[in-house]
Order: sequence, then structure tokens, then C-alpha cells
Amino acid sequence: MPRRSVGRGNDENAIVALCALGGVGLPERIITPRLILRRPLSDEGTECGIRFARAEATRNRPLTGAVRRKFGAFMVGHWHLYGFGFYVVETRAGRDAIGSCGLKYRDAYPGHWPGRFDEVELGYALLPEYRGLGYATEAAQTVLAVAFANLDAPRIIARCNSDNEASARVLARCGMRELRADRLRHFELLRR
Repeated sequence: MPRRSVGRGNDENAIVALCALGGVGLPERIITPRLILRRPLSDEGTECGIRFARAEATRNRPLTGAVRRKFGAFMVGHWHLYGFGFYVVETRAGRDAIGSCGLKYRDAYPGHWPGRFDEVELGYALLPEYRGLGYATEAAQTVLAVAFANLDAPRIIARCNSDNEASARVLARCGMRELRADRLRHFELLRR
């Protein structure tokens, strides 16, 4: 399959090219040694939002029902609009949904669609009971490899909270280079 352009700036051609993908860009299902990464089903937004809220429960402020709904709609919608997004991460052994991992446009977030199409960002969130087992690294490494094989992105970025050492270690194991730290730690991986 040819690589799909992710755009080189905020121009109308990038938007038209991406919307024309019609759900084609990254594979809808990827199998790793221990995981299945799959595109969320169109009616799965609520479950994705609830799982994300549980994964983010360790943060200082709990996620409201409105935020959970927005995240679920975002997970499904980004795939529909741009041909890539966050995967539902499941274990191969029990088919348990343990979190999400995938890509989004940097300027996109729940409740806001991007105005820029020049940067793609990696993100992931796992339920607390599945952390520290290497699942985040396995999923993130896989998503990065598949993204560079299928998208014409010169680099992929990632961010984590400055006090989130575990996420910073995952990004480093994925080969990402830390650029700077402020309230967030900023990473990048360049196309080879």
C-alpha cells in the first residue's frame, strides 16, 4: 500500500487528501506477540471513554462524564476522518481491552478537530493493572513502525507530563529523543 500523506503545513490540499482516505491509512488490526491492536468500532465510543477514564484515574482530577464521552467520540471520529487514530489495545491471551495506543494530529483532542496537519503525535493510556508489564512499549513500538511504513510523516512526536517517569521510559525505549521539558516532556522520532 502506498504511503499516505499527512500534510506539510496547514493547506487545503492536505485536508482534502486526508478526508479522501475514507478510513484507509493505517491497518485496522495489528497483531503483536502479546497484543491485538484494533480500530475501535463505531458504536464503541462509550466503552473507550470509560476505559480511558479508568486509565487516567491516577491523575489529579477525575474525568467527568462529558470528557469521557468526548474522548470516545474522538477515538472513533479521528479514524473516520483521517484514516488513523487510537487503537483499542487487547491482550491476545484473554482478549481483555486494556487501554488505547495510537496516533492523532497534534492539534486534535477530544472536542476539537485539528486546524493544523503538519505533526502526528503518539499517545497511549493503559489501565493501571496492566502497567509495568511492557504492554505500552510493545504497543507504541508497533504503532510507530506501522505509521512510518504507511504514512508520509517526517517525524512523530509524543508528550508526557513532566513527572511521568514511566511514560518517559516507554518513549525512550521506542527510540524517541527528548527535546525539552517544561510542564510537559516533549519527544520526537525521525523517519529513518
